[in-house]
Amino acid sequence: MFEFSEWRPFPGRLPEEQIFVIGDVHGRGEAFGELLDGVRLVPRAAPLRRLISLGDLIDRGPANLDVINALLNGTQTGLADQVDLLPGNHELMLLDVLDDLSWATFYAGVGGLALINELDPDGLAKTNQEVSDLLRDGVPEGFLDRMRAAPSHLRIGDLILVHAGLYPTRDETVQGRFLAQGRVASMSEHWAWTRDPFLDWGGGWDEAGRVVVAHGHTSAVHKAVPADQYFERADLVGTHRRFNLDAGSAVCEQIGFAELRGGSAPTYRIGMARARTALSRFDE
Repeated sequence: MFEFSEWRPFPGRLPEEQIFVIGDVHGRGEAFGELLDGVRLVPRAAPLRRLISLGDLIDRGPANLDVINALLNGTQTGLADQVDLLPGNHELMLLDVLDDLSWATFYAGVGGLALINELDPDGLAKTNQEVSDLLRDGVPEGFLDRMRAAPSHLRIGDLILVHAGLYPTRDETVQGRFLAQGRVASMSEHWAWTRDPFLDWGGGWDEAGRVVVAHGHTSAVHKAVPADQYFERADLVGTHRRFNLDAGSAVCEQIGFAELRGGSAPTYRIGMARARTALSRFDE
């Protein structure tokens, strides 16, 4: 199932590109397959067709390897002309385990066990060192290198893309320091972890009110819901100059995303992809 909201005007400037932005996936392979099938059906609308992941591709769900491989091979399979991968806090925690074995138990407890079990279904890895080696050797080639080299965020015209959010300010110097933070042992006041006060901030990100933030990390909904309910909670461009592309993949086969089209009159719409099995669980 693949659904979109109506098109709305984007308040700032965007280059002449067709941009698909994917929120948290968390290894939800069924919903992710619906998303990719749907994106392929959207006609080309600009010279550059670009796909960007906001991070948290992995952990909690059962199909982490398929999700990673699909995006690593996205240009070869015709999904997009360019695929950009930003790190989420779950990718940062994965890297932490590889650099410091003491993180292994924490990582497993916050969702990483799903990836570990996918790589080691017989449970042969017992020690932290064995788990670290399993992850280093088993994650699809190139993914770890891309996560290590990835920036904290991307800026495309007046669109800022980041996993969790920004510092609540219009001061570019302060914002720059916030986004320049490294990844190691990163926690709450960080671009990959922040929630409040970012989520409550209504002061905009620039004096003119053109800049919009696309983020995930904090679920806009916490169970399977009709698409319109997610769209209402996700689209806060009018009030907070942000939209939230975390549609609750931490708990169900439901993924949020957006399409933006630039040029002289930029527009955007928010989407939801979900496994058909999720449709029967609206009332749970």
